[in-house]
Amino acid sequence: NLRRFSVPEHAQEFPFCSQLAKSIAKPELLYLAGLFHDIAKGRGGDHSTIGAEEARKFMANHNMDLYAQDMVSWLVDFHLMMSQTAQREDISDPEVINRFASSVGNRQKLDYLYLLTVADICGTSPTLWNSWKDSLLKQLYSATRQRLRFGSFDLPSQKEIISKNKQEALSSLLKDNISKPAILSLWLTLPDEYFLRHNTEEIIWHSKIIIQAGDMDTPQVDIRSYPDAGSSSLFLYTPHINGLFHRTMSVLEKLQLTITDARIITSADDFAINTYHLLNSGNTPLHKEQIDKTLHALNIAMNASTWEPDEITVSPPRRLKHFDIKTRISFELDEVNQNTIMELVTADRPGLLSSTAQTLNRCGILLKNAKIATYGSQAEDYLYLTNSNNMPLNSQQQDCIKKDLITLFDETN
Repeated sequence: NLRRFSVPEHAQEFPFCSQLAKSIAKPELLYLAGLFHDIAKGRGGDHSTIGAEEARKFMANHNMDLYAQDMVSWLVDFHLMMSQTAQREDISDPEVINRFASSVGNRQKLDYLYLLTVADICGTSPTLWNSWKDSLLKQLYSATRQRLRFGSFDLPSQKEIISKNKQEALSSLLKDNISKPAILSLWLTLPDEYFLRHNTEEIIWHSKIIIQAGDMDTPQVDIRSYPDAGSSSLFLYTPHINGLFHRTMSVLEKLQLTITDARIITSADDFAINTYHLLNSGNTPLHKEQIDKTLHALNIAMNASTWEPDEITVSPPRRLKHFDIKTRISFELDEVNQNTIMELVTADRPGLLSSTAQTLNRCGILLKNAKIATYGSQAEDYLYLTNSNNMPLNSQQQDCIKKDLITLFDETN
């Protein structure tokens, strides 16, 4: 894959990578990083750290200069950092960009790391690469390059981003003859997090739906496809519904849709304002027929007074039988947002998220946010959770989730 980035006849496969590959001064360092990046897997310890040490030793033995040694060993040591940051963290947050940029340090490392990351994802499995991951990595690359060029003091703060998004959205909504008092009244119920985590186009779209619904307490559901962003966006606005996340995941997984990102926000008047990024089974945005079918199924599930999920009958992929992936669950306190971050690593399978949602319901846990990623046959999901009082989970609540999910997933693996 690294070689193809520099071969003219393959330039249309990854146009940005092919363009970037022309600018790096020493492509041989990129090839060496590719050779060493996973060389220490399965040998105990952190394979990235062990591989970095072996790469440095190899290069020193072959009389390569210190710059080359530093670059290759750094790339091997941090070869997972860019994909993990893009898929696990909120890259719309300037603090995340600042932290990532500080770890990268300079433009040269960023260019090498971007190329290695794309090649690594595609090398793991061709089915892992999709337009959504392409969009995420380019967004992270662009924001980091700006940070490295101008410095953190020239990047907008969270408050500046929120203010800019509000001003641009308000201007557009007023041009569409949406009442200013209605807009401002709605926005007073939304936390700053909403305006930070959604772009101007999404804020306009959501605001129109909510305002046009008026005082209706019925769920509002809509889907838009964004080919340039590489996914479809599902917007769900509804008063409190028992098991809302479970209902949503069950419907989406029944339709064999992939959820790549979830943004779960609750308004001051206790309405759910949830956004999900979706891909179809071909790893592309949904087409019109799929959108219509999804909206119909979601409306039925959201409006049902009593609801039981349909059994998901899709068989696990055959390749899953060849991987013994034990479920691992860990918890970490998010002090800033007073959430508990749960990391779930397990074998990917049909019904994974709906089963997880069912466990959260049973344990009385609320989902506030989610970052969802799949690496080959392994799912790595980060769920941001609170108890019913919007506080971090205690040890008993953590044990309830952990015991339930490990038993469920490892027995069915």
